[in-house]
Amino acid sequence: MSVNRHGVSDPIGISADSAALPVREIHPQSGSSTRDFMIDVAKRAARPGNVEDIPVQVEVVIGRMKISVAKLMAASKGQCFSLDTHFGEPVELQVNGRTIGFAELVADDADNLIGVRMLSINTES
Repeated sequence: MSVNRHGVSDPIGISADSAALPVREIHPQSGSSTRDFMIDVAKRAARPGNVEDIPVQVEVVIGRMKISVAKLMAASKGQCFSLDTHFGEPVELQVNGRTIGFAELVADDADNLIGVRMLSINTES
C-alpha cells in the first residue's frame, strides 16, 4: 500500500503522484469555508454546459457486408470483400451505435490522414 504526498493511503498502489495523467489540485479560496467551497464545486459540476463538454467517441462507418462465418474464417491475407457503399457516397457517423449524422471522406494535403467533412447531423434525440 502506498501513501501519496498528502498522507492519504492508496490500497491499490496507484497514487496521484504516480498517475499517468496530471492531477490538478483545487483548494478553497482564503476566507471561505470548506462547506462553501464544496457547494461551489457542486454548483459548477451541475451546470448544464458541462454535459456538453463530455468527450464521446465517434465512429465513421464506411460500409457493411454480410458474410457467413465459414467464408470469413476461410479468408486469406489479401482477400477483398465488397461493401454496400460506393466511393463518394456519404459515410455514417455513429455514437454508441446510433447514427447521428453523415459526412464525406476527405484527406489532408499529403494524403496521409483521413478525415470527414460534415454533411448533416441529427440534433433531435
